[in-house]
Amino acid sequence: MVIFMIFQTYRRKHRKNLPPGPWGLPILGCLPYLGRNAHLVLTRWAKTYGDVYSVRFGTVPVVVLNGFGVIREALVKHGADDQTCILVENYDRLLEERRHYTMRLFRIIGVGRKNLESAIFKPQLEVLMKDLTNMGGKATDIYPILRDSVANITLGIVFGFHLEHNDSQYEGILDTVHKMFELNAKLSIVNFVPFLEKLPLPRLKQFDEVSTRLVLQVIAWLKGQVSNHHEDSNHIKSFADSYKTDVLKYRGQKTNEKGPVRINNNETELYHPTQAIGQERNDNLDTIFSENQIISVAIDLIVAGFETVTTTLRWGCLYMAMYPEIQAKVQEEIDSNLGDRNPNITDKGTLPYTEATIMEIQRLNCVTPLAVPHSTTKDVEFRGYTIPKDTMVLVNLWSVMTDPVCWPNPEKFDPQRHLNERGRTIRHDVFTPFSLGKRSCVGAPLARMELFLFFTFLMQKFTFRLPNGASAPVFEEGTLASTLTPPAHQLCVVSRGKKT
Repeated sequence: MVIFMIFQTYRRKHRKNLPPGPWGLPILGCLPYLGRNAHLVLTRWAKTYGDVYSVRFGTVPVVVLNGFGVIREALVKHGADDQTCILVENYDRLLEERRHYTMRLFRIIGVGRKNLESAIFKPQLEVLMKDLTNMGGKATDIYPILRDSVANITLGIVFGFHLEHNDSQYEGILDTVHKMFELNAKLSIVNFVPFLEKLPLPRLKQFDEVSTRLVLQVIAWLKGQVSNHHEDSNHIKSFADSYKTDVLKYRGQKTNEKGPVRINNNETELYHPTQAIGQERNDNLDTIFSENQIISVAIDLIVAGFETVTTTLRWGCLYMAMYPEIQAKVQEEIDSNLGDRNPNITDKGTLPYTEATIMEIQRLNCVTPLAVPHSTTKDVEFRGYTIPKDTMVLVNLWSVMTDPVCWPNPEKFDPQRHLNERGRTIRHDVFTPFSLGKRSCVGAPLARMELFLFFTFLMQKFTFRLPNGASAPVFEEGTLASTLTPPAHQLCVVSRGKKT
């Protein structure tokens, strides 16, 4: 230990200007101190070491950014100096082009518009209502029911079909994604202690097997090899269909001419993404139009779409059970404006308190409190410190969402903080559930649409209560894995019946 302390002191002296931070243990660094809620520990350390500090996780040096001012400066003003990592991918020009393309394709297929709702959301909301009604108000864990419906929405948007909830193929893909999240959380230490990757760990083998299974399933779906599926009525061209069409167009374009790739669309013309970001075409970089990229994007959307929206809805239902007076106010607003009519995305403007409640759910338990890891592409001078090239950078969104300077009484669940004096919804700059800058969540428009439609529908049709005699869950007992999940709990879901 003495030798280690001497080495650390020597190392810090020869890396002048590195942000301060806690000392760690040999080999493991500060990992043992994080527990199961790293975001809380990292936020607490900021009070001691400042909004920019450094730690070692295993053998990996990490800089942690805290507070809205610091994070905005790093990701917005100095966004060119960092790169986002998605699992083990570096954020390079290819991923930047893919991001631009994905966002444009979302707009083309109708994310955020009513035509997508009627084709994909309506049948799944009907199934959700049936499943929850069949519970008969008995105490149960609603996670599987929410997950199944959200997952089928994702399948509909990405692939243009949905599967029956009791279908073995459907259960298989849900179990695969859930297992990936579970193993990814348990294996996170491998990212910081690299030599562990060389060991024959059973979980590493499991992760490889599960990942391979997901890739093969996605390839089969992209090839149209789907059994016992139902194409969504009023068929909307799916994300994968649109992507595959562009791959074929691009191949023909590349063979015959050097002009931009276009999609003929009544509302949108989609140019090649290198041109969309103001750069000249370079055929060596046009690889987003390939089967491998379709597979990669589809997997990203599936993994993110299944888990993050479901987890936010779980928190939302739990909060409504814990705060029945807020639940009643949401239901009153919905009843007054919608009656028994199912919600649609255009209702947002007439349901400000409902939207404010969703925002407060996202704020108080941000399901991705540490966003995705970043890393510096070169030595960076930031806030008086020198952050060396290839240093991992963690963005602590939790420190923003619970900052008492930004949010008075931050531990209080209060939708009113998202409304102005006229009762209209306001979006504070410090409200950052999808992170900031060019690397913010590419699926944010889809997530907002899903959260509004699902939450509004659930509040319209059901009332959520804690079981009689059950103690209230302790929110701090939630667990941070790939997302921040609520503590184990059961709810009674009571049908509200018709309002007219």
